[in-house]
Amino acid sequence: MLKSYRPAIFLVVALILTAFTWYEIRPSWIKHDCSWIKEVEAGVPAKPSMTEDELQANNMLSTCDKPVEQPIQPDMTALERHRITVLNDAYDRCLENNRKIVSDYAQPRNAVPEKVSWRKSNTHEYEFCLRDKGL
Repeated sequence: MLKSYRPAIFLVVALILTAFTWYEIRPSWIKHDCSWIKEVEAGVPAKPSMTEDELQANNMLSTCDKPVEQPIQPDMTALERHRITVLNDAYDRCLENNRKIVSDYAQPRNAVPEKVSWRKSNTHEYEFCLRDKGL
């Protein structure tokens, strides 16, 4: 007699286990996961020291256009004065960027691995996480 009810019993047990997992175990997992926040501090890759010639050979330095040699004169139009000023400013910025790159590569830098830490979430983060996960 019990053999005839075996599929029905199996189905009922499967439904009970599914409901228990969905309504009891899943929410406890979500609450546990939401109570902790994972913070990752990015790592820094190693950087070898390089000379200015090596940086130039690796195309890491910009080629700066020559500044305008023409001095600003009083009889120039405002547009001509502005053009000369903009070109000279661009040249100065290019040189400054190249100097910064050369100084950055002057000393070698060791690799720093990323750091992973966990902290307890505050109330706002916890509630946001619960809503996000559907609880």
